[in-house]
Amino acid sequence: SLHKAYLTKEDKYIKKSSLDSSVADKKPLAKFITLTDQVILKQLNQQFPQVQHEFDLTQLKDAELLQNIIQSGRCFWKNCYRPPLNFEETEQTAKEMLKVSGQFYIAIYQNTVFQFQQNQQTQRTSQIIDTKKEIIPKLSIQTVELHHNLLTNLHQETNIAKVTFLQNQKEFSFQDLSDGKIHADAKLLEMMARHLRQIEKLDSMYAHFELILLKEFHINDRYLDVDFREFVLLLVALKHEGWQIEIHKSFKLKQVKANNWYANVTSQDKQSNWFDLELGVMIDGQQVNILPFLVKAIKTGKFDINDHSDLSIKLEDGTNIGIQHHAVRQILSTLTELYDEKSLNKNNRLQFSSNQIIRLSQVQKSLEQNSETPLQWSDEFDFSSKSENLSKINQLQDINPPENLKASLRHYQLNGISWLQFLRENELGGILADDMGLGKTIQVLAHLLHEKNHKRLKKPCLIIVPTSLLSNWQDEINKFTPQLNTITLSGTNRHKFLKNIEQYDIVITSYGTFNRDVKKLKEYNFYYLILDEAQTIKNSKTQIAKAVSAISSDHRLCLTGTPIENHLGELWSLFNFLMPGFLGSLKQFETIYKIPIEKQSDTDRQADLRKRVEVFMLRRTKQQVAKEL
Repeated sequence: SLHKAYLTKEDKYIKKSSLDSSVADKKPLAKFITLTDQVILKQLNQQFPQVQHEFDLTQLKDAELLQNIIQSGRCFWKNCYRPPLNFEETEQTAKEMLKVSGQFYIAIYQNTVFQFQQNQQTQRTSQIIDTKKEIIPKLSIQTVELHHNLLTNLHQETNIAKVTFLQNQKEFSFQDLSDGKIHADAKLLEMMARHLRQIEKLDSMYAHFELILLKEFHINDRYLDVDFREFVLLLVALKHEGWQIEIHKSFKLKQVKANNWYANVTSQDKQSNWFDLELGVMIDGQQVNILPFLVKAIKTGKFDINDHSDLSIKLEDGTNIGIQHHAVRQILSTLTELYDEKSLNKNNRLQFSSNQIIRLSQVQKSLEQNSETPLQWSDEFDFSSKSENLSKINQLQDINPPENLKASLRHYQLNGISWLQFLRENELGGILADDMGLGKTIQVLAHLLHEKNHKRLKKPCLIIVPTSLLSNWQDEINKFTPQLNTITLSGTNRHKFLKNIEQYDIVITSYGTFNRDVKKLKEYNFYYLILDEAQTIKNSKTQIAKAVSAISSDHRLCLTGTPIENHLGELWSLFNFLMPGFLGSLKQFETIYKIPIEKQSDTDRQADLRKRVEVFMLRRTKQQVAKEL
């Protein structure tokens, strides 16, 4: 009888539902039906034309069909709580065996089906190998096509290595030993085993393909699915060990360097800010999405971001694509979600939010440095032009200060306002980290006044500061930007102002007061959320760090006079507030940056991180701007 079942973690099958032979004719074919199932179902339909669930095996005429059913590893006696039936050939039957069909008998107590082969009374002549002479191992590398006469749609080429041994111009295999064609004593077995251990990194064909496809292959034939670089090194090493290497004329090993990159961006739905990214290379005019290959390389340990080797990926047609290490490292260190267990969706695409466009820009810039052509974009949302805009941050022109600003600004302060405008235009967050005394407050106030003058400041800006700086902010607003309508939330009377908070341009509060008012403040959407002395949230696990991240705002900004480049935990916490996900999860950040930099003194990784965040950090020291002071 036919059943659909699922395999438990304990490697036991549990029946889910009953099936009949028509399941093979349904289009599209169910995903759970394997190639072996397809062959068996076609053989059943040939012998039992009527659709049925149960089959009378005593009427079976095709010995190969019963053999295929048993060797599938999913044939059970009466119920699947038992182990699957085994299959053996025998030259004699026993009384306790029950006849199944034709020459097939079942020994229930052995859980085995035996195929009875009459003793032909012919004496095999076994070739004797002279163990006094050395045997020479041989590797014949070729490309073969997997096929089965009942699987007409199967067209799959694969690279294999056939393993044989030579002595006195005679060639024999391990299969010949199993078939009794050669006589082997302990010394010969040891000699063969020693050579086979040298290729143990090459998997058996039986580990990768269903048995139904392997009837023409020997037990020791090896599947070549190795990295191109590893493959060449292995051949050199084997030749040095005395192996004879034969490259068959059928062998196809295409190694193509990936130099032309593309990116496809599609929307998950028109109302959402979430998008799907496909990133890949162009090979012979065809797009090859490399994201699933990168995920596989991470999970199998095939690619180490700390190593400097290129990555080779193999396509179904046998083509090997070589991807330069620097490109893979940039992708993995920027698109950190690829390290997650379920990083890609069902279409093998990576999901990201619109505020993460800067990460695509950074990937693009890195890939184009060593590409023959610019990265080809295909998207509905013009991310390519947005990405191009982000590359202009180092070419900012100073803007004119607001005419109604009651202060004269120095050149570096005008540059700071231009930088703040750039971040706002591109919907990005940033850290203004000038030395104390260089006027971070006046730069922020001039920027907000500029926004009000251009009628963009239509909602209040929430500025959270240490208690000791409350009066300082209020004083500077009164002195330099009195046009900004401001309220300071402090004291027991502050709650009466919360009801009318939307009529103000700026709302100032302390970290302590904010913590007490956070539930009420979460009801509003602010134009800007600004943290002064932002190192207050350096520990991302604290209540205050979680609270500020819960506030809704169009833009976010951090101010600090403390250099944070060398405090990586603090750096991650601030960016997690500014642009959640930009540096990945804390675990990803620690794996990719914190541990290599702090514990392994990895200067390359440190340079990668600096390059990644430098756009969003503006820090001038007093020494740098001394001439303007």
